[in-house]
Amino acid sequence: MNSYKNLKNVKMFPIYKLFAYDLLFYYAIQMLFLHNVKGISISNIVLLSSLYSAFQMIFQIPVSFVVDKIGYKKCIVSGNVFCTTGVITYMLANSFGTVMLGDFQIALGFALKSVSESPFLYATMKKENIENNSAKVEAKGSAYYFYTEAFASIISGYLYLLNPYIPVILCAISMTISTILSLKFDDSMVNKNKNEQLSKSDYLSDMKRGFKFIFKSERMKALLLFSCVFAGIVAVANNFSKAFMTDINISSITFGIITSALSILSAIGSSYQDRFESKRKKKTLSYISIIYTGVFLFVGIPHLIGFNTKILLSIGFLVFALQNFFKGSYRVIMKKYLNNFSTSSIRPKIMSVYYLSEMFGTTLLLFVASNLLEITSVGIAYIILGVVFLMIILIILDYMRSRLGLKPEQYKEKDINYKMQK
Repeated sequence: MNSYKNLKNVKMFPIYKLFAYDLLFYYAIQMLFLHNVKGISISNIVLLSSLYSAFQMIFQIPVSFVVDKIGYKKCIVSGNVFCTTGVITYMLANSFGTVMLGDFQIALGFALKSVSESPFLYATMKKENIENNSAKVEAKGSAYYFYTEAFASIISGYLYLLNPYIPVILCAISMTISTILSLKFDDSMVNKNKNEQLSKSDYLSDMKRGFKFIFKSERMKALLLFSCVFAGIVAVANNFSKAFMTDINISSITFGIITSALSILSAIGSSYQDRFESKRKKKTLSYISIIYTGVFLFVGIPHLIGFNTKILLSIGFLVFALQNFFKGSYRVIMKKYLNNFSTSSIRPKIMSVYYLSEMFGTTLLLFVASNLLEITSVGIAYIILGVVFLMIILIILDYMRSRLGLKPEQYKEKDINYKMQK
């Protein structure tokens, strides 16, 4: 345990994630900034989120190749640089197209980081035979971010009133800090030497074997199908919660306070994911997904009836609170499931396909949600999507029932050993 505490990368990683996990200061005022300052409609803001996911989807396979060629650290550093320049582009943007350019840069940045960060930490800890603790380290970093975001959200609401650009400037500064911290990572323990680097043809062959394993493994197919759909549902819920609060005309300060509270709940969900999973065991994903989708109706129906703003806000907050708690747990749990039964050679490919499937689902469902908002109100959209999402989740959970939650010895070898796919 002493070696665990003394590992440089492990000690730095939670602090790094505090700044690098997502866009600090920005999300609390994102909808207000793009709608009121940049003049973009709510449906087009949701469309931008869909395009952002499409960009990330396009980048997933190329960045997996880049990771194998230049190593984890350089990809993490490059990803943070692109995120920083993307936030600066937001500040300079004067149209839908220039905001989309900022999204393009940030999507590339997070694609590089998403395929590198988790495997980098896992590989570092595996050298010390403590890789089983990697989920806890990631959860710690996520919790740091969510708690900091809670404070930043409140501050952003007040700063927005002074000048709407101040929170965006602070976001750019936080991404710059994450870039500096990533430069301090020690990659000597996990990078391949030059003799071990794959040629392009070897890489494509290795990638093909990796993908063949992923799509022949019943376990992996079930996980990827679930992540594809549920990630899209989470993305729609995130966008709709902001659209809902914008639609009922709450102030930027209230916006910030609510966003802050939701970040704290996500942090709690991330921190308690191991306890939550230990209680729900094989039913963890079922429990999370059914509740998460079912509560869509509890927002839509009161909105459609036309309750006053205070009642709508109270109901909305309770629903968003529940969803954010489960979101914090889900992210860590899913990565743990993906890292299990995998080797260092296949792990980057698994993470790449995982994010690819997530981005596909997010792109598709956000595109549908954007078009739905063009033709109907937020309340009706909540009801329609709540019913549809719940039905889809129930079908997927039925498919997953015989493919997940088994003991290691109950899996077929082709489900856990990709080298059999040669």
